[in-house]
Amino acid sequence: MPIAGRRRGSKIKGIQFTLMVVGMSGTGRTTFVNTLCEQEVLPHKVISSPELANMEEVVSIKPVNVELEEDGVRISLTVVDTPGFGNGIDNEHTFQEIVEYLERQYDDILAEQSRIKRNPRFRDSRVHAVLYFISPTGHALKEMDIELMRRLSPRANVIPIIGRSDSLTPRELKAFKKRIMEDIEYYDIPIYNFPYDVEEDDEETIQENMELRALLPLAVIGSEEDVDIDGERIRARVYPWGIVEVDNPDHSDFVRLRSAIFGSHLNDLKSLTEDVLYETYRTEKLSRNVIDNRQSQVLPEDLANQSFLLKEEQLRREEEKLRETELRVQREINEKKQQLLAKEETLRKLDAVNKVCFGPYEHMHPAEGLDDDELEQIREWLSDIKFGYCSDGWWLNQQFCCWEIEGEEVDGCDSWHPWSNVMMGRWLVFVLFATLFSFIAAHLVKSMAKYAAGSGISEIKCILAGFVMQGYLGFATVIIKSITLPLVIASGLSVGKEGPSVHVACCIGSLVAGLFKKFSRSQGKMREIITAASAAGVAVAFGSPIGGVLFSIEEMSHVFSIKTMWRSFLCALVATVTLSAMNPFRTGKLVLFQITYDRDWHFFEIMFYVILGIFGVALPIDSCV
Repeated sequence: MPIAGRRRGSKIKGIQFTLMVVGMSGTGRTTFVNTLCEQEVLPHKVISSPELANMEEVVSIKPVNVELEEDGVRISLTVVDTPGFGNGIDNEHTFQEIVEYLERQYDDILAEQSRIKRNPRFRDSRVHAVLYFISPTGHALKEMDIELMRRLSPRANVIPIIGRSDSLTPRELKAFKKRIMEDIEYYDIPIYNFPYDVEEDDEETIQENMELRALLPLAVIGSEEDVDIDGERIRARVYPWGIVEVDNPDHSDFVRLRSAIFGSHLNDLKSLTEDVLYETYRTEKLSRNVIDNRQSQVLPEDLANQSFLLKEEQLRREEEKLRETELRVQREINEKKQQLLAKEETLRKLDAVNKVCFGPYEHMHPAEGLDDDELEQIREWLSDIKFGYCSDGWWLNQQFCCWEIEGEEVDGCDSWHPWSNVMMGRWLVFVLFATLFSFIAAHLVKSMAKYAAGSGISEIKCILAGFVMQGYLGFATVIIKSITLPLVIASGLSVGKEGPSVHVACCIGSLVAGLFKKFSRSQGKMREIITAASAAGVAVAFGSPIGGVLFSIEEMSHVFSIKTMWRSFLCALVATVTLSAMNPFRTGKLVLFQITYDRDWHFFEIMFYVILGIFGVALPIDSCV
């Protein structure tokens, strides 16, 4: 069956994974393993004569190798079975046998890592997960269960399992799980509880781990027989009172457990074994060896010689490390110098191209894409082209064409030529251009990007609330909206650029964030980027970074963390500073209708503000009453 592995790239080619199953006879351990691997891996226990049924069986550890393939990925699985566990009166020997097996695997890898020349065919047999089967008694953990899990937890990732859970009713199973987790918490047993990091993991991973943690201990059933249900062959157990399906989440946690082991948490289990459990055992092992060596009898002369040799060896290694560090730093410095020289050459070429292509716009800061400044320049040119053209350059608007004339009286400008000297002719050309601009904008939106129509703020609020609108923040939408927005404004229609600026900014934020897997795989992080982008859009539209942040908090986002607020403020601040540096209106103002207060207020004006405040409070209260 397919498994959806979503956590931290656990699907790699040729995975080696070792799974140990521990549990008393009768807990469904053998059937579970055969069901998990979808083939007969462990043979069932067969008693030839009744006289042998009551004989005490000694625990034995039997690793079995099996090759699995999940979605085209090969998994080399080693199943370590422990038949005979818990069948004796005194299980102390059983505990030691299992723990010693785990430690032997660590000793093997430690010895291999200590060799000068390692064996390339060495097989890592460390146990990555231990499934401990709990008998479905319906009461609580036995003393044997508590003791073994406490001993195994420092050496392996222990996952408690309730075997043959179909022997309990749903109500009994829920109460049994609760009592088991209370015992685990009371005795402080460090089981594998599907850990997650709120700061590092995305919302989907956190939600998945919270659901798996709530299912602990996982209740599973197994079946090696297929049953025909409504013409479909499924794995199930048939009882007189009904049918229990193995892969049905309402009947068993088998699917969630299998998906976690072979998919979403496979890499986590291996990483914890390598970085935490093995390193802890390695530290303890080497520390014991050092203590044992210190306790051994050593002559004073030999001890002094050994100390001198150790110090000399340590100094030599430190010198080698310093030499390697110096060489590495020197290489990095040379690489950075080459990169800086290449970037400097690229900037020099871009500056030359900018001077050639933009002429009088050479003092503007080069920007990537159609930002708010470029949209304003295009809008001004389209608005002025309805009245006339510049003989010095057709790409110049009226302001740049007659830049030497102050004020709005440009009749004395020889470079600017109206389309006609007759008023009716000017009017006809004006109507023709306005109609043409409107038609082009409407046709482009209708035929190429329907989502480019309208302001876009309401739809973005729906996206931030959790709705999915495919293509609304896509590449075609931002391109068509960037082209048609100056056309619509220049046509004279009663529209503004403030709302569409928010939509364009959110599109750019979504497209850029989509290039990174961290954001493309997490809708929560993508919504944070869109929220910050909306703040930048309002900031460049109104020239107010604080206003952009307040708009994103009050109008756009439903869940707004402090981290998102600071990111939104940074985006809005950078966008406003960039707009100020570009100076699109050539007046030093951020927006077209920016007001500068050059007079102080007077005391008699306070009375009018008080009256307005009284009416602002009294009228809503009166309407509510």
